Amino acid sequence: YLPLHTLKNGHVDSVICLAFSKGGEFLASGGEDGKLVIWDIVKAQPLSRIHMKSPVLSLQWNLKSKSTLFCGCQDGTLVLIPDVNDTGTMFEVLTGVQAPVYCTDLHSSGRELAIGLGCEVHIAKEMTKFTYATFTVLPEPTALPRHDSDEDVDTDDVWVRARAISFFKNPRQLVVAYLNHGIICWDVRARSQLWLIIPSHRHRHIFQQDSSGHAVLSPDRRYILVSNLNNGLDLYPVGKSNILQSYRYHADADKNYPFTVGFLRDGEALMCGSPSGKVAVWNTKTGIHAQTLSH
Repeated sequence: YLPLHTLKNGHVDSVICLAFSKGGEFLASGGEDGKLVIWDIVKAQPLSRIHMKSPVLSLQWNLKSKSTLFCGCQDGTLVLIPDVNDTGTMFEVLTGVQAPVYCTDLHSSGRELAIGLGCEVHIAKEMTKFTYATFTVLPEPTALPRHDSDEDVDTDDVWVRARAISFFKNPRQLVVAYLNHGIICWDVRARSQLWLIIPSHRHRHIFQQDSSGHAVLSPDRRYILVSNLNNGLDLYPVGKSNILQSYRYHADADKNYPFTVGFLRDGEALMCGSPSGKVAVWNTKTGIHAQTLSH
């Protein structure tokens, strides 16, 4: 990978989340400064700016439209922007809850929206054009069993936090990576667990409180990539708790950050952030480090 653009003059504080539109024409960025910026990738310039009332935590494009975007904020605001070229029109997603919107995922049909909202996971449905409302809330997950290595680790932190969320094979199946409760695949209609992955790393936390990293499903939906908050990434087969492959970097032990992870080239490679601000790229199958992108 080679540098293409450096996008400037968008934010005045840390960037929290990024998302490309379908086809890559636009890039949305959300920041600690409460700004949502839509970038024109061809011109490498801001197309529009929206000032939200709190930090922007999650962004989700509608893949059936290249210009429709969902934006979730720390104060519980979750809005649908029908056209990022006309940012004066926004529709609130009706959840009935005011809590941080940590993560969202829109099913490929565009009709169901999954929301990690505070300590709850909501499924919202499109009621009318541009109007989404919660129609079901998933039950609270059960606590993970204690492990021998948990003796000197604080296991009293039982906060329920969805840190990554993704529809699986159909809108009835939803995979949720929790802060303290492993990775669960839910049957949305029955509101029951289909399978559970218990992280193998020592503290079993997928994400640290008030951070914005995430696990991610592979493009073929056969694997899940997880940042282990210790020394790198672990790759799990769907529905199983055994690690298939690990990808390591030299982390700063005093900085326990949950870095954003992702797959590249249809799953042939994967990437992750690092404590130094660089991005590491690995070969998925061999685990060999392929490249480091400087920042």
